[in-house]
Amino acid sequence: MATPFFAALADSPGLGTDLRTVARLWQAILTIDDDDLEDLVCSGPRPPSIAHASFHFIAELEARRKLLRNYSQNIDGLERRAGASEERVILFHGSFLTATCMRASCRASFCGSEIAVEVAAGTVPFCWKCVHGKKRSVLKPDIVFFGENVPKNVRDNLETDALRADLLLVLRTSLEVSPVARIPQYFQYQVSRILVNREIVTYDFDVELFDTCDSVVAELRKALNLRLASSKPLNAGIDSSRSLFSVALRFFSILIASAMSALRACIRNLRF
Repeated sequence: MATPFFAALADSPGLGTDLRTVARLWQAILTIDDDDLEDLVCSGPRPPSIAHASFHFIAELEARRKLLRNYSQNIDGLERRAGASEERVILFHGSFLTATCMRASCRASFCGSEIAVEVAAGTVPFCWKCVHGKKRSVLKPDIVFFGENVPKNVRDNLETDALRADLLLVLRTSLEVSPVARIPQYFQYQVSRILVNREIVTYDFDVELFDTCDSVVAELRKALNLRLASSKPLNAGIDSSRSLFSVALRFFSILIASAMSALRACIRNLRF
C-alpha cells in the first residue's frame, strides 16, 4: 500500500504548530503591547501528551514502506523529529526551523542554532554573509507567509503521487484554504479516501472518522496490529528555551514586534 498522508495534526494537546497558530497572532498584533506579543508567541510548547503518537504512527508507516508521501501543514518540524525522512515529507507552509537571507543576490540559509544568540538577546537576526557597508539584510523564517506561493515541489509531487497511490489518509484539516483544499481533487476516483477530523468538511470521503487524531490512531494501531517503535513525546528531554522551535518562535515575535513599532511610529508622525 502506497499511501499519501496529508495532515495538519493540531487537534490534540501537545501536537504541532501550523499556520492557524500563526494566524491567531495577527489578530492580536494591533491590540497588545510588544512584550505581551512576545510572551504569547514564546510561551513554549504545551505539555507533551500521547497525541505525539500520531506523528510516530506516520513515521512507522514509512519505516514499513507503506507511506508514499506525507503532505503537512505543520511548520514546527515534528514530522522529522518523529523519524520521518526529508524525502517523504512535503511542507506546504515551510518550516520555522531555518531562515533565509531576504537579499535576492544572497539567499543564504541558516538554521535556528546559528541565530539563537541574536534572537535570545531580543534583536532581529541579520545576514552576515552579504554585508554591504553598514547594511545587512534581514533573515526571514522559511515559512510561507499569507499571499506567498507554496513551494513548487508541492504540485509536482501531488501530480505524480496521484498516479501511484492506492489510499489517501487525511488527518485534521478543515480543507477550506487553497491550495490545501484542492488535495482531494487529485485523488478523486482512483484511490480510497479516508478522513480523520473533528468536523465535517465540504468534500465527500469514502470513510469519515470524527474524533481526535490520537484516538483514531490508537484504533488503527489495534486494527493493523501495529506496535509503534516509539510513542515518546517529541519534546521530552528537550530544553524548550534552547530548542530550535522556541528560538524560531521568538525570532518570529521579534520581527512582528519590530514591524509594529515602526508602524506605530509612522502613525504618531502623521499630521492631519
